[in-house]
Amino acid sequence: MRLHSLLILCIFGLFTGCMPRYSYPSAQQPHSVVKFQREYTVMPGASQNFQERLAVDEAWVVMKYFSDDEGWGVRTNEVLVKPGSAPVQSRLVFSHKYQNGEGRTNNSVDLLCERELGVHFRPGETYRFELSLTDGFFCTLSCFREEVTSSGGVQDTKCDTFELKAG
Repeated sequence: MRLHSLLILCIFGLFTGCMPRYSYPSAQQPHSVVKFQREYTVMPGASQNFQERLAVDEAWVVMKYFSDDEGWGVRTNEVLVKPGSAPVQSRLVFSHKYQNGEGRTNNSVDLLCERELGVHFRPGETYRFELSLTDGFFCTLSCFREEVTSSGGVQDTKCDTFELKAG
């Protein structure tokens, strides 16, 4: 791994804390398909960068760092997850760099968005989580279960979620 990539991961770790990578089931093991779809239509403040982390059962499945205009538009990642009840977390950090009075470059957080849902994943089912940031800097995380209809189309049903206990 290049030094630049390692540096970005270290900086990202400052925003996300220590979190292990998710241990994915194989395609031969019982699993659910999870799609993480993200769309950001605004950039808060003087933001130049943003980091996103999407996690299942307190282990990250998607972790990305973007600068400038890289991360705009709709992006989707698809992963396999183990069946059962688990929290799904999203963390989105928008930031910018600035020079302080001493000539040092500092990082300033413009917006931090954290959302969490408890979901019971059923084997063989497909779930889509939508993380969005819209005008007014309103951040949402929604969950839909995708069902194939008899005509071959896809019908979205809101996920049954459960309340997560405060830790």
